[in-house]
Order: sequence, then C-alpha cells, then structure tokens
Amino acid sequence: MKRANLNIIIDILAFCCFLFLTTTGILIHYVLPKGSGYYRTLWGLDRHQWGSIHLWIAVIFFAILAIHLILHWRWLLNIFKNKPSQHSGFRLGLGLVSFFALLAVAIAPLVSPVNTVERYPEDSQFSKEIMIKGSMTLEKLERDTGVSATYLIKELNLPIDTPHNERLGILKNKYGFKMSAVKKAIFRYEKVEHK
Repeated sequence: MKRANLNIIIDILAFCCFLFLTTTGILIHYVLPKGSGYYRTLWGLDRHQWGSIHLWIAVIFFAILAIHLILHWRWLLNIFKNKPSQHSGFRLGLGLVSFFALLAVAIAPLVSPVNTVERYPEDSQFSKEIMIKGSMTLEKLERDTGVSATYLIKELNLPIDTPHNERLGILKNKYGFKMSAVKKAIFRYEKVEHK
C-alpha cells in the first residue's frame, strides 16, 4: 500500500475515533448523567457500560495517533535537522516547554492520590438502593425506609404542619430542596439508629 493512502486511512480512523470519543463523552455526561435517581439506558447499555466503550475508543485513538507519529517521523526529524533560523531556538524551547507542561497535566490525575469516602455503609438499608421518587408521599417513604415522616419534615426544613400524604415532588417544588437531601436525611437517620 502506498504511504499516501496509508496516511489517509490513518487520518480517517483518527477522525472517526475523535468523533466517537466526543459523542460518547457527551452521551455519558448529558444523556446518562450520574446521580439522576433512576436507572437510564441507551441501546440496552447503562452509563458505566458506555464509559467502558468510551475508554476503549480512547485507547484505540491513542494507538492510531502513535501510528500517525511513526508514519510522519522523518518529517518531524527534518524539522529539527533543517538549518536553524533566527527564531528557531525560541520556537523549539517554547515547543518543548509546552509539550512537557501538557504531559504533566495529562499525567497528574494518574499519579494523584484518590480519596475514598464511604457514602453508605454495607449494612445500611439505604445501601439497598431505595428508589426515592417525586410521586412518593412522606407516608410511603416512612413505610419503605422506616424513617419517620416527622423526622424528614424536620431535616428538610419543612413546616411542622406539612401533611404526611403530600408528594415529595410537590414539596420539592414548593420548598426548593433536592431529592438528594431526602436521601442524605435517610442516611443520617440510619447512621444514628445503627450506633
């Protein structure tokens, strides 16, 4: 195969990988966001499975870019071998500083310490993935979790006379709390109860 044809194929493959990498990244971030409170899938794949596809596309993209550099190695060497001009030293220095700065930023997340925070203990009823929906009432939540509706009213800063048969979605819209606040209140309640 001619080198020019191989370059075109490599460039097309690199562009396709870049396109799919961008698409899966947008899909994971916006279409299947984390912490949505319910389980979403697209084409039968959930957020984590799309994340695995995203990772493998990135690995393939990296390999294709490495091949691209190998195919253009002589051209890169010629840039450095040519007769230096008046500004070539500055450009070379700037290029090297930029390269190493970019490399440091790219490697930093891989070498930085990871903090592990226990969100929900294993013995917690909350860890059993209790689904909290806006259509649920405080009464239903009390039955499902064992957490008192009065306790939830207090934790969510709702008026004391809030009816226990009121839906969470209506209360959320009226008083401006988030569903994550309900989950946290249940977790705090269970943490105190299990001590």
